[in-house]
Amino acid sequence: MPTSRLFAYNTGSPISGTTQVGSIAISESPSLNYSQGAGGVRWWNGPDEDLGYVITHTTPSGTQPNPDNVPAYIGFWRSPLKTENSLITFTNDLFGTSHTTGDQCKTWLNANGYWSSWVGGSSFDHDAQAFFTAAGITDTTQKTAVNQLVLDLKSYHIWEKYSVIYPFVGGSSATCSYNLKNPSSYQITFYGGWTWDSNGIKSNVNSYGETGFSPLSGFISDTDYQYSIYSTTNADSNDFFTLDVTGCDEYGYTTSVHNLYIRTSSQLQFYDVYGGYTSRYYSSTNGAGLFTISRTNSTSYIAYRNGVEMTTVIGPFTNTGSRPVSPVVITGINSPCEGISALGTIKNYAFWAMGNGLTSIESSNLYTAVQAFQTTLGRQV
Repeated sequence: MPTSRLFAYNTGSPISGTTQVGSIAISESPSLNYSQGAGGVRWWNGPDEDLGYVITHTTPSGTQPNPDNVPAYIGFWRSPLKTENSLITFTNDLFGTSHTTGDQCKTWLNANGYWSSWVGGSSFDHDAQAFFTAAGITDTTQKTAVNQLVLDLKSYHIWEKYSVIYPFVGGSSATCSYNLKNPSSYQITFYGGWTWDSNGIKSNVNSYGETGFSPLSGFISDTDYQYSIYSTTNADSNDFFTLDVTGCDEYGYTTSVHNLYIRTSSQLQFYDVYGGYTSRYYSSTNGAGLFTISRTNSTSYIAYRNGVEMTTVIGPFTNTGSRPVSPVVITGINSPCEGISALGTIKNYAFWAMGNGLTSIESSNLYTAVQAFQTTLGRQV
């Protein structure tokens, strides 16, 4: 979801629950009824702050163009990119100044009655910074890589499609457990023996990780979801699941399943069925890279490797059960009727994500963003 806030032109006293910069009131409290003119002023929705740094200005004549064709006193500019250098260049070009840091821009803008979305002392996207704070990431290269990943996913408009994104950085069980999309949810709990290092994560044969993410509650529908996994290992893995979620009926039989093998006997194998087992096999002689299984409708699944379509499986598919309720586990099986089985894997993983289905263009853009992320970290394949 785009990040934006509300603004109003306010020449009177500051409005409780808002921030005031010059004659600009900035929304802060969600309890205020902005649609009804909180504070006796008209509120305007600002632009998406994920795409660049926003500068809010006033038009005292009330002639600011707007879609409602009414007197308007608030206007917006936005830097081309959400980077400190872009804000600096944009501000200097706009006002003829010679600032060299984002903080200098912010100070000057505030002093001259302008508001800016720049967060003083930080050049990172707010979602990236929240992840760094929660996971305790301090390495500059890792921060740069993760921040650019967030910016790229947002610029491609696929960030909002995800519920979980695990970038697997930091080299420890704690840092690799956090969800980039929302560090306060779906944190992985690792069991058994694992290796966490600069390459990502790798489990032994008796290990698994529990995410807490349930397809039943986490996906929009039975026909709109995707899994994306980046493997740095090209090897057959005949015995090991990479992801498995199952459900069961009242008699204890498995009825719902999402399974994904990156490569088994030179094939990518995908189980996805409610009410019985159906396997789909795709030729995959290379088990390294970014693999995505995406479903955006009721009639087909598409498998991608490195953003390129491997195959499309055409239905229709009949789901007699419901989406699995058990939380997703990595390198294991999770069934409410059978419990969790730790299977492990010989593969090293450097990225996992789950969310809504992606189109072919979005899958290609995802690969571009993830590959750039891995390249910055020096672990691309």
